[in-house]
Amino acid sequence: MTEPWAPINPPTIDPQSQPMASVSGTPSSRKLVLAGFGTALAAALLAWLLWSVAADNSPVFTTGENGEVIPADPDTDGGSGSGGGSDDDSGGSADESDEEPEDASGGIVGEDDPSETAEFDALIEELSAFVEAERELEFLEPVEVLQLDDDAFVDRYNALIDESVEEDREELDLFTGINQALGILPPGVTLLDATYAFGSAGVFGYYNPEDKELVVRGGEITVLLKTIIVHELVHAIDDQHFDLYRPEYDDRDDEISTGFSAIVEGNARRVENAWKDTLSADELAQLAADELQASLSMDLDFSKITFEYINLQLAPYEFGEVLVGVLDDEGGEDRINEALEEPPTTSEQVLRPERFVDLDPLESVSPPPADGDVVEQGVFGPLVFQTIFESTSGDDAKRALDGWEGDWFVVWEDGDNTCIRVDVLLEDSADIDELVDVMEKWTDSRGDRASAEKTSDDLARMTACTGR
Repeated sequence: MTEPWAPINPPTIDPQSQPMASVSGTPSSRKLVLAGFGTALAAALLAWLLWSVAADNSPVFTTGENGEVIPADPDTDGGSGSGGGSDDDSGGSADESDEEPEDASGGIVGEDDPSETAEFDALIEELSAFVEAERELEFLEPVEVLQLDDDAFVDRYNALIDESVEEDREELDLFTGINQALGILPPGVTLLDATYAFGSAGVFGYYNPEDKELVVRGGEITVLLKTIIVHELVHAIDDQHFDLYRPEYDDRDDEISTGFSAIVEGNARRVENAWKDTLSADELAQLAADELQASLSMDLDFSKITFEYINLQLAPYEFGEVLVGVLDDEGGEDRINEALEEPPTTSEQVLRPERFVDLDPLESVSPPPADGDVVEQGVFGPLVFQTIFESTSGDDAKRALDGWEGDWFVVWEDGDNTCIRVDVLLEDSADIDELVDVMEKWTDSRGDRASAEKTSDDLARMTACTGR
């Protein structure tokens, strides 16, 4: 089972994606794409969010009652394109997704100019050599990098998304309901809507382990584009040696998809940072300018994206970088390679690297009772809890989950509504009351759609539904 909050694009998509969220996704039978917004996307998003405070310190964007990001002043341009959103919940992309994408070959940068093509090929050779040296591995075969203009890139990217979900429409609807119940998606917004909105605006490159395609976006060779290419080339060399396409993870009930994503993206971020360390002061200044420009030009539809969604998208990059850094200190490239072969199985091991190093086992938790036929179940994990509780409890959320030992969630459908219930086991029963308090602050914000309770000395239970 793929985690419902994991990105639609599996752990190799550099924008980062997973069903309970999605740009660097979750390995699955869906098209595994390592989306390349990588550090660039993270930097652009963070710059964009920082830019959401105007010069007079008044907020340009705020959070709506359903958690969506909206303009604070409807008369403010805000630079977000759709701003507060339209009455159309399809996000524009849903209708377009039914059409055949245009032939991307028409958008290949430099195809009519041999000198540009030669320059680009030389750049790929240079960056590939750097990645080989950092990874202490050799490419088993050259990587073909396709450079597309914006329109061709978005068409190609959306076609991959369409293909990845075509056979999983029913599961996609279920995952949408789960994410809406948890406040990760606003009501009326599907997981596919959010993926289109986030990906087409924020993804600058991707590597697809299934067909070995590496595609980047943009016509001019900038420092930012080079950074993205380095990140994606790390995915490519890791794929050639360790096979990043792992549909077998779909059958797992743990969080191995999240753990794998963190290792894959954290490792790419590590090598990317090593490449940045080689840049001159002028080049670093240009990179910062490129990232700011990218952030200001992002046409994100904030009516379809919550802060929780964004944080889950960025989690494999941010937490993965720390985890891989710990592994690098412990045993260098060999230890990182071992983690690619045997990744963390819980998000706790991602959030707290020492628990992956020590191989802390996951405690078994019995499934909580469901108020209907169970249609999905598995390990929920502290990452999603920490993400959704942050808005109501801040740092208390992380502290309340420090003693996480294991959990189990069940999902059922109640008419048109989707419900999820999670039982959580903590290491110290004395901490259960604190966790229940954090849960209640969040469930209170959801009205009668959610509840929390202490069911025993060492178990806390949370229930959340859509609608109601």
